[in-house]
Amino acid sequence: MERIRRLLCTACGFENLAGAEICLRCGVPLVHEQNYSPRSALERSVLHDRIDRLSLRTPVCVLPETSVQEVLKAMVAEGTGCALVVDRNEELVGIFTERDALMKVSEDLASRGARPVADFMTSPVQCLDVDDCLAFAVHRMDVGGYRHIPIRENGRLVGVISSRELLRHFTEVLKDA
Repeated sequence: MERIRRLLCTACGFENLAGAEICLRCGVPLVHEQNYSPRSALERSVLHDRIDRLSLRTPVCVLPETSVQEVLKAMVAEGTGCALVVDRNEELVGIFTERDALMKVSEDLASRGARPVADFMTSPVQCLDVDDCLAFAVHRMDVGGYRHIPIRENGRLVGVISSRELLRHFTEVLKDA
């Protein structure tokens, strides 16, 4: 009887069946474990480039008690689609995005604008590290339906990436190929 080949996820240690593209436990892409050879500059970038290759935007950070109206003004002033909600110890407690404004506040801004952003933020927040590969960012955005992901370095918030920055990077890779 032939033994079933297994593929160990380096992120969480779960034994996946050989040939799996993502870990069934943690969702991390398994292409590195299978010695996958990229066939194009774009594939190489997705698999090998790290988040620190992107233009990390300085995050707009607000306290949970900041009013929705103030947060929206700060987002517009900075030209960004999200604000990170941090406590007084600068620990990330939530994220407030354009989508939160549209889906949770919408036309009731007049009555909800003075309420704290904590009432409308998304929490908990998925983060990535600057040394994670772009495949992790693409995967996290796709699976979670996110357009913005906070980025950490040594446990400290250092920026935010958006799907727009990923597309801009991949467009440059294609131009140079």
